[in-house]
Amino acid sequence: MLKDYSLPAPEQHNAQTALHTIQAGKRTRPFFLLHGNWTGGVPFYCYTLARTLGPEQPFYALDPFIFNGPCKPMSIEEMAAAHLEALHVVQPEGPYQLGGFCNGSLLAYEMARQLHAQGQQVTFLSLIAPISVSTMRQVVVRSIHAISTLLHIQPMHQLISFLRLRHAARHVYSMLYTANDLLLQDFPKLLAIDARLHVLFPPTDALLNDYVGIFTWLAALYKKRFMPEYVDFIWFDKELAKKKAWKTMEKDPNSAIVPGHHTGGVTEHADLVAQVLQSYLQRANHTQAPAPVASRPL
Repeated sequence: MLKDYSLPAPEQHNAQTALHTIQAGKRTRPFFLLHGNWTGGVPFYCYTLARTLGPEQPFYALDPFIFNGPCKPMSIEEMAAAHLEALHVVQPEGPYQLGGFCNGSLLAYEMARQLHAQGQQVTFLSLIAPISVSTMRQVVVRSIHAISTLLHIQPMHQLISFLRLRHAARHVYSMLYTANDLLLQDFPKLLAIDARLHVLFPPTDALLNDYVGIFTWLAALYKKRFMPEYVDFIWFDKELAKKKAWKTMEKDPNSAIVPGHHTGGVTEHADLVAQVLQSYLQRANHTQAPAPVASRPL
């Protein structure tokens, strides 16, 4: 008999890992989504997904990690572990159902790996437009990391140096390109979060609001270490090139493809994403004896 998960979850585990109750349903296992919206607040598409999944499906959303606090994880593994602490407040034991969008997908994947390592079962894992770090950025980050490590520079100082380099490059770009150029698309969002980033040499705590920069650094150093047996993908047709980074895990040649391009895909076509997610969950829940998501090393 399934447990009753209708009680609202605490709005946050601590000041840096917030978990929100989107829908407190009954009788079915909760679905946890790492929504990936680093600009703040739960994105509206989460409510569309919850509504489509039905009122009986408990639905919780996990915010991106906030780095302006006492705890500053220096790896994807540490970030995922912090999210698992928040998740365990709602559901201490498996089986678990996880999903992630964009940067949240990589964290959901790592959370599934850690749960498997703990002997817990993950019967559903859905990755929506999972992020991939370009080869060039990986080379830059790993080169800085390798040289800095040889010089015995502490990990946090390495990260801050990368963020300063990234921020300086952004200011150079702003003088060379138009404001709507792809290289500058996140800058207005960052300035809305912290106006101090408008200057070339902002204070460190302002730089730590650059979630995209921090995540790029950590994701470039992260290595996938297990092969899920069951994982469902949802892609957007304007960015199918990103599938390459996940091709070893994508066993279904008919993975869903939704119109759009990243953020636009979950706003303009949120209903389509919700319908696909609903079909994936129904298939998983109707399986007689679902195997764990993670079962062997990568």
